This record gives sequence, structure tokens and C-alpha cells, in this order.
Amino acid sequence: MARTGSKPTEPRGPVLIERGKRLVEHDPSVPHELALGWLEAFPDDLRGKPLPQALARPHVGVIESPLGPLVVKHGSRKGLRARLEQGGLRLSRARRALRVSLALAPSSLPVVRALAALEDRGRPGVPQAVVMPLLPGRVLWEGLPAPPLRPALWRALARTLAELHRAGFRHRDLKAPNLLVEPGGRDIALLDLEGVQGPGPSAPRATRVRDLGRLRVSLESSAAEKFGIGPEDWKTLSEAYLRQAGPGFDPEAWERATGRWARRKIQRNQRSDRPLV
Repeated sequence: MARTGSKPTEPRGPVLIERGKRLVEHDPSVPHELALGWLEAFPDDLRGKPLPQALARPHVGVIESPLGPLVVKHGSRKGLRARLEQGGLRLSRARRALRVSLALAPSSLPVVRALAALEDRGRPGVPQAVVMPLLPGRVLWEGLPAPPLRPALWRALARTLAELHRAGFRHRDLKAPNLLVEPGGRDIALLDLEGVQGPGPSAPRATRVRDLGRLRVSLESSAAEKFGIGPEDWKTLSEAYLRQAGPGFDPEAWERATGRWARRKIQRNQRSDRPLV
């Protein structure tokens, strides 16, 4: 499992390269010339090859590099909320993902690492992309171990989420496609850093309910049922999370709160005819 870091280190700031209205912001460990090459190829020549079928997603490709195979996830700024940097420039989701990755670097949490963020402000919609390592493993439903081994996997995921929340991060899109089961089925890596916010103070109860409520939607979906996921799986994960979260969480109130959030999410998706995963 590739992790954000195995030893505590001081967070490092990103390195910025600008060429007119195009830019690449990268992890300091990435060689300058390599990042510059990504910028020169972005966006049209940085599409890469499709991911393996179980991991395949639109706008995501694999490129080869001296660092090994890398995933490039493309997107745009159109229709997306953006915060403002001190200089008044909009901070894209791609650049926020890189900053989250750098902030998580001192931890040993199983979270995919962002190596670079790219933007082209000279094109309509402002194309953007995140470059990440291609981690070994399979997405949640495809990589689930046999039922006797699943409780340990859910406990490992609960521990990761509790640590993430204690560190002041939240994952706004916890669902099956954003969870990668490592080979052997002993741990789960969190994907989609664009959906992570933080760092900040330890996550409040409402944030924890929202994050786990979204994951509950996945575990109680029709897709989960097809892979043999049942109520006991959510119960195991939920109870393990509460043990890790510490005192102050009433189990019955927690169950009601995550259930309410999950039902509202399902209703919103049904009204907009969006699939649930």
C-alpha cells in the first residue's frame, strides 16, 4: 500500500511553475523537469491510457514516468465552487487536492498522494488535472475479501476515518468508487483528494455524521447487496468508528443521525435522477 508517508515529517509547500496562463504546482519531491514536461503536455497530450476496467472512470488515464505509472485525473473549473487565495486567484480543486496531500504527508494514513496539479486558464472552462501514483489494488466492491475477513477491513477503514477526522480533515465524497482495497484485502486507501477538506480543528459531530452517512449510502445500496454486503457490515464499521472516535458519541443517536443523512441523500439523488453508489 502506498501511503502519504511512513515517518513524521514537517509539511512542505508546493512548487509553482507558470507559463503564461498555464501552470503546474507540484510536490517538492517531483523533479522540476518532469513537472515542466507535464505542463508542456497538458491538457491534450496528457490524457494517457485508460485505467484497468475495474478502476476505469471518465476523464482518468494512466501515463508512464520515471516515478512509475501515474494516474492523471482531468476536470474543469466550470460549475465548481472555488475559494480565494490571498492574492485573489481562484484556487482550483486540483490545487486544493495537492495542498491536502502535502498536509497529510506527516501522517501514515492510507491516502492516495497528489504529485501535481495543472491548470490552463487560457481555455474555456479552465481545464485542470491532478497527477497521482497508480496504487495497487481494486475498488471496494471488486476487492472485497471473503466474508470472514471483512470485519478486519471495516475496522481498518474506521480507524483511518477516525484519524482523518481527529486531524481536522473531512472527506465529502466517501463512497465505494473512492475506496481502494489493497492486495490481500487488509486495508483500504482513500481516493479522490479533491473531495477532502482541511486541515482544521478536530472534525465536529455534524461533519462526522455527514462523512459516515455518505458511506452508509454506499454500503446499503443495491450495488452493495449484489456483492453480499448487508446490515452487519455497516454495523461493524459504525461500531468500530465510534470506538475509535472516543467518548461523547451515543450509539443510538449516531445510528439515527447517519440514517437520516443517508435517507436525505438518497431522496436528493432520486429527485435529480442521479445514480447512487
